[in-house]
Amino acid sequence: MIESLVQLDRIGRQDARIQVITAAHRDLGIKLQQYGRLLGEADSLELAEACEQYYCLIALGRARCHAEMEAVGLAADELETSWRTWRAQVQRIAREHMLGESAARFLHAEFAEAIPVEELYAWLDFAYDEQRGSAWLMSL
Repeated sequence: MIESLVQLDRIGRQDARIQVITAAHRDLGIKLQQYGRLLGEADSLELAEACEQYYCLIALGRARCHAEMEAVGLAADELETSWRTWRAQVQRIAREHMLGESAARFLHAEFAEAIPVEELYAWLDFAYDEQRGSAWLMSL
């Protein structure tokens, strides 16, 4: 799928290019749904990271299919939709697998040098889709 898109420049006939692009778009759509589902079901950080990487690569491949067909607006729409799915899932992963039930643990001395408090606030803002900044301190 992705490999066929990489080789597009070697295909001279326009009808053959269209066939390759159409097939890749269809196949990538199936894979995008599969990896979106797997990302949503990921129950470990390692599995989530792997699914996230494939999901993003596949989303970019599908957008390229649209762009190759000179449907840039559709490419942008598809990227926006994929980004929304990605963001929601990565926020969930950050809440469940990175921050966990006790994000306050990152305030302890053992993390102080590695994770500045401002970075922790940024993580929390992203994970919970809020812009609270230092106000998080009161709820930790």
